Order: sequence, then structure tokens, then C-alpha cells
Amino acid sequence: MRTTDFLIAVVALVVMTMGPGSHGLQIVGTYRDPYGEELLQMAMEEKSENLLVTSAKTIAKLNSDLKLGYLHKLGLNFTNSNTIVINDEQNLVILCSSQSGMCAVVSYVDLSKVLATSKVPIMTLVGNTSSLVAYNPASQTVIVANNFVQDGDKSSRYIPVLSSRSFSDLTLVNGEQSALYTLNLNKIPKDFFAEYLYSFSKGQFTYFVTRQLNPKALKVQTKVSRICHSDLKHSAHIQIQLDCVVDTKVQFSVVQAVYYETNSNKLFMSFTKGYSDNIKDSAVCEFELHAIDKMLKTSVEECYHGNGLTGPAHLHVESTCTHLNAKPDECGRSNHSEYYRAIQGVSPLFERPLLTVPGTFVTSLIANTDHKYVSLYLGTKNGSILKYVISKDGLVSMVSEVVLDPGQEIKGRLLLAPSKDILYVRTKNKISKVYLDHCGVWSSCQQCSMSLDPLCGWCVLTNSCTMESQCGKGAVSPAWLPAQTGSCAQMRDITPTMVSYRLLTEDNQIRFNLDKISTTSLSQLEIRCSFIVLGTKHVTIATIDGDAVKCRLPERTKLPTLPHGKVIWADRDHTVLEVQFQVEGQTIVKRDVSLYDCQLNTNCTSCTESTFGCKWCHVRGLCVSDAAPACPDQTTAAVQSPVKCPRLETTSYDTDVVVHSGQNKSISVRVADIQPDQMVNVLCLFTYSGEVKYSTGKIMSSNLECEALQFEFSDVTLPIVTAQFTVTSGKHSVPLDNPQNIK
Repeated sequence: MRTTDFLIAVVALVVMTMGPGSHGLQIVGTYRDPYGEELLQMAMEEKSENLLVTSAKTIAKLNSDLKLGYLHKLGLNFTNSNTIVINDEQNLVILCSSQSGMCAVVSYVDLSKVLATSKVPIMTLVGNTSSLVAYNPASQTVIVANNFVQDGDKSSRYIPVLSSRSFSDLTLVNGEQSALYTLNLNKIPKDFFAEYLYSFSKGQFTYFVTRQLNPKALKVQTKVSRICHSDLKHSAHIQIQLDCVVDTKVQFSVVQAVYYETNSNKLFMSFTKGYSDNIKDSAVCEFELHAIDKMLKTSVEECYHGNGLTGPAHLHVESTCTHLNAKPDECGRSNHSEYYRAIQGVSPLFERPLLTVPGTFVTSLIANTDHKYVSLYLGTKNGSILKYVISKDGLVSMVSEVVLDPGQEIKGRLLLAPSKDILYVRTKNKISKVYLDHCGVWSSCQQCSMSLDPLCGWCVLTNSCTMESQCGKGAVSPAWLPAQTGSCAQMRDITPTMVSYRLLTEDNQIRFNLDKISTTSLSQLEIRCSFIVLGTKHVTIATIDGDAVKCRLPERTKLPTLPHGKVIWADRDHTVLEVQFQVEGQTIVKRDVSLYDCQLNTNCTSCTESTFGCKWCHVRGLCVSDAAPACPDQTTAAVQSPVKCPRLETTSYDTDVVVHSGQNKSISVRVADIQPDQMVNVLCLFTYSGEVKYSTGKIMSSNLECEALQFEFSDVTLPIVTAQFTVTSGKHSVPLDNPQNIK
């Protein structure tokens, strides 16, 4: 976008807060300087993921777990080294001191081995930030870009603002022609300054992001500039202004942190509204590199047509461009390039914020993009790391927050490990290793799907909550279910949902459909069902019938006997049978069905109250499944309702029958729903004090009378003894139900 568009719509940012800190970023390692000194800089050697960390007096080499592998005390001229540049190909490191302005080339293998020095200071000691050393791997050279302050140290005038140097020995690549000095100092406004914050190389260019004072507007502005690698004389410096704009009244103009994300070719930048440290609010904008290049090219063309400006002031006297009837030169290859060695565009490039962070000063950031989302990590002035996820449609989710060092500013660049799951962060006295894969904290698909984290999802084959990039393709499709859909793979339309233990034979099958997923290349897959009950596991072959999966149930003889009266039972007569559908040995979906055994019910009431359709055979006193054949030795129908059970009854609220010790007494109670064949062989049993006493009973109509029996007990210490009352009848002496517990 350009300001010529002028009308700026108000941007609406949708931010979903995901409960920061509860489940998220984790600190898994820290490092502090052994001498207690402030940490000045860190850099990563990406092949080994080793870190180099400098303090005022030392340089340390740490492994990826922040364990100290090597510590070297720096020489006098190289104390306070706040610049580290690593050359992976040549195993070289450039260190530059903010105290002396000197730089040295040392061996990465042996940091104590100095291979070359700059002989004289090549970095200025002015400004609020360190000068930059930009590395160009293609040419094995570096560009040293120095901060400029008009009223700063005068000795810095003798140090080039820009210089191209050999990485191996820091000598100028093309002699003094490779050094660009500040000229016409008397024409530079008194308060002007330029601070180099960030640099990166792409293709044939090196880019710099700076903060510069606009003397006319008396405000700090953000600039991005570009130099061609082939331009050793630095005779074609081009810059434009960048702004992060909410609307015509709210503008974030001062850059605080920058990161160039190579996958997307975008610059992610945090801005504040002003230059003061007291400003709290921040905004993050992204700028596409091709849009920056396009405007830089346009700025050169406009200048050649006499419509632009030369500058900035420390590189060229600011004035209106001179019209020249020649082909615009962006890389200083022509004879007339000297007239246009520094061009600044008139029109700024602006973008609307990806997000705003009210009340927070963002001091550093890093981004990682894939084809669906941007993961953005923000370091703050109060010592926190914030993680945001931004979807393609602009939905912003605040995923997590971790406080690394309360009250201590996150400093310098954040370093992301090549695996993208580790972040290294520097505060004043500490390096922190932060684990970023917060998806793994969810242990089930239900938890994962409820997290609403757009980066997380359920990996079906590994049964784990992961990012999509961590979940490989396989035998099911889709292999990864996004958490945002709130869905999990499952079995549906399962038949039967209740399995009778007694009726399990080799012909029994279970059938179900897969929901949310499907299998691929079935002819080449090993598909099975696994059945788990009471700690035992049995596996059978699965087959596909249309859209349904079928598995043979295990035979009863291959399962453990279901115990009676154990705490594992959810009820009297059943337990859980876990059914797992497995593809290539991996459990894809699972579901519990009830495995029941009616015979575990030992009385008619519990049998007929069962949720599994059990029925009571009163002749044998047997509880059987409703699917079982007719009751053996019985001509009448089985009892299927508790109100029809043969039972003892009393109309009294007090179900206790009181008998004095030593007394002979006949016991009478009511009975209900007694079948004719239950009126024979009636026996009354009284169990107390470890003994069982019997008397003959007689059922007439709805009454039961037990013959008189003497009740006595000899334990004088007990005032009362309770006798358990049981009545059996029929040829198999089956107990009648005693639902009221008459005793």
C-alpha cells in the first residue's frame, strides 16, 4: 500500500485468548555467565545448534541444552563483544567490541585462536544500539554498517559508515573504494541520527532496517534500505520509509524489532508509536519483500525523473533529485551512478497491523510460517515470551505466554532451532531454552480438540496431539485432525453395544463404521480388532464390508471368568470390554462396550432390574439372558419384572421381628408371586452367632409360616443379636427374594 491511496480503513483484529501459561511454552534449560557478568550477545551455529554467548569478559560455547562446553576470556581490545557473526562454511567467527570498536576473526573450533584483527576501530561507539555486521555467504564478505549521530563522538567521523570487508581477515574488499564515509558534516541537521537495527541478505542484495530522525518533522521514522552485492563502492544506496498504520489517527512508526522470515519472504516488524521508553503499546506488521523491492525500484525511477530526494543526510546531502535522461541504475554500474549514490523514496510503504499488544513493549520477535499459519513469538520488556498464531484469513490466536525473567527485558534476536520446536532467548543475565511444542501437553483427542489451538491436531496413527508437520501420512485419511474442527475419529453405529458373556461363541461378530476417517489401500493393510477385558487382550482379524468394519468377537473360553462381587464392576453383572480397531499395529479408534453375565445376579430382583434384559428362572434360581432359550425344567415363563418376583414381604415399616432369647416362636410373614411349584420343600433358615437353625415352612395363599423354634444366645455381653432370615423352596431349594431385608 502507498500513502497516495490515503483513505485507510480501520482494521479489526480478532484475538482469541487461549489461557496463557496454563498449558504452553516450557522453560527447559538456562545458562548464566560463570562470573556473574551481563550477557551481551548470542548467536547459533545451525549445523550443531551450538550457541556462542559473550559477556563483558568472556565468550562461551554452549551445546543445544545450554551446557557449557568451552569458556574463553577475551583480550583487552575485545572485551564487551556485542557482535558475533558465524561463518559455518569456514568455521570462522567475527567478534566486535562495543568498547574499542575493534573486530577480530577467531576460529570457531578454538575460540582462543585469533586469526586476524581489524588493526584499527571499524565500528563506531555511538547511538543506542550496536552497529551491524551483515554477512553475505555467497561472496564470503561482510558489510559493516555503523550508527551515526551528528552530535556524537567526533572520532567516529574517521570510521566508514558502510564498508565491505573480507570475512577471513576484515580487510576492505576493494581498498578504500569499499568504504563510504560521511561527507558534508556541516550540512547535516544537528539532531540527525541513524541507528542500524537489523540486516539480512537475499539474492543479490543486502537489506538494512534503521531508525532515523526526520529533522523537519522532528520525529523518528523507520527506514528499509538496500545495497547490491556487486556495488563495492556503495554508490547505489536506496531507502524507503515503512509504517504500521491502524487508521488515519493511530500510527505505529518506530521500529523496535525485526525478523526476516525466509519461507514467506516477509519482514515481521514490531513498532511503537514513539521513540520513548515510556511508550507501552506495540503493533506487529508484516511487509512482503517483493513489495519493498518494487517500491525501491520505483523510488530510483522517480529520482531519475527528478521527482524524488537524495539522502539520507549521513550518506548524501538531502536535496531534490536531478532529472537525468538515462536508464535508472539500481546497482551503481553506470558512470552517472555517483549522482544518485543515495536515494530515499518520497512515499512510504505501509501495512495494517497483524496484531496490536496494548500495554506491552515488544523488544524482539521471530516468526515461522507454513502454508496455513504464522507462528509469532514476541519478547517483551517485562521478560515474557508471547506466542500468537495467525491464520490465512487473519484470525489471531494468543496461544501461550511464559515469563522467563520477571522485570528483565528480552534482548536482541530470538533464535529458533532448525527443528522449529526450541527457542533461545536472552535477558540481561540469563539465556533460556524454551520448548515450543505445547500441543503435546494434551493426552487425549478430546483434550486436544478442546484446546482450540489452530496449530494443534490429533495425529491418528500415533494417538498424540501434534502439529500437522509432525504427523506423517499413513494408512488412514486424513492422518491429522485439526483441533479447530473439534472432532475426533471414533466408532459409530456399533452393533452390538452390549455383549453377553454366556453367549460368546466363534460365530459372534461386532460391526461398526469409522467416523471422521477412512482407511487407504485396504488390500495391503493389516487390520485387526483388539479386545481388552480384565487385563487380558485378545486379537481377531478385521474385514471390511462396504463402509463397515467387522470383527469376530473372542470366544468365552479365551476370556477370563468374570468375577462376582468385585469392585471393578460398574454394576452387579457387567464390566467394560474395550474394542480397539488397529491398522498396521496402531490403534486408530477405540470404544467401550458392556460385557455382561446375567448369571452373576443371584436373586430375581437384581436379575430383572438389570439393564441388559436378564430374566429369572425360578425353578433353578438362575438368571439368564433374554436371548437365551426357555428356562430348563420350567413350564411357566421366566420372570422379567421385579414386581413379579417370588418374594417375602411385610406391610410394617419395621422389618425386624423381635424374639426374646430362650423363647419358642413361630415366624409368619407375607409372600407374593409364589408359583405352585415353589410351595413345596419350604425351609426357613435363621443365621446368627455363627450358627444356622432350620424349621419347616408352609405357604398358604399369601402367607408363610415357619414352625416354632427356640431362639437363644449365650453371649451375655450382647444386648441383641440379629438373625439373617432366608426362605428356600422348590425341588432345587431356591431362596425367595427378600427385598425388604426382613430379619
